Amino acid sequence: MVLDNMEDIEKGPFCAPFGQLFYENLEKMPSFQVMEAYLLCLVEANSKIEKAIGILEGILKKGNDRLKTIEQPEEMQYVFGKTTGSRGEIEKEIEALSQHRRDIDSLIARYSENGIMNTPISSFMIAFDAEYKVKVEKKRSDSEELYYTDIKASDLIGCAGFEHLNKVMTGHLLKKLLQKEQEQT
Repeated sequence: MVLDNMEDIEKGPFCAPFGQLFYENLEKMPSFQVMEAYLLCLVEANSKIEKAIGILEGILKKGNDRLKTIEQPEEMQYVFGKTTGSRGEIEKEIEALSQHRRDIDSLIARYSENGIMNTPISSFMIAFDAEYKVKVEKKRSDSEELYYTDIKASDLIGCAGFEHLNKVMTGHLLKKLLQKEQEQT
């Protein structure tokens, strides 16, 4: 039996030597669900940190604007002293939050570059994926007829098409996460 390697990217990735896979089926794999939940938490945390930074930067701007409107010298001296001392502390908080945001960006980038199926989390989840059935569409070479069969999810690890599968599923998950993030904003 010769497999048709024409990938239908709308359905899912083609994975040699098995055949056409389906997103909706692959998304139900325990390892994919864990990676999706984990990365969604990271993306949401990053978004919330960004909002917190925006709030603090807004406070600093309003403080500057308020200083420009003070006309009384003694009030200016008092308010300026208070805001100058506080400004430094707020800027330290902004820098700390910015560092956390960069750390989260670095984590997300690592998962993006390595692919979600090539991570310690996915390796740990192999035992959970082992018995999960993945639906595969194949084409008979003699009749061009399509048929479906199941393989174990653990069979995907190390197969000839693993790198392609990893790239496509990583891109699919990242696209899905970005859409969820956009819906929330």
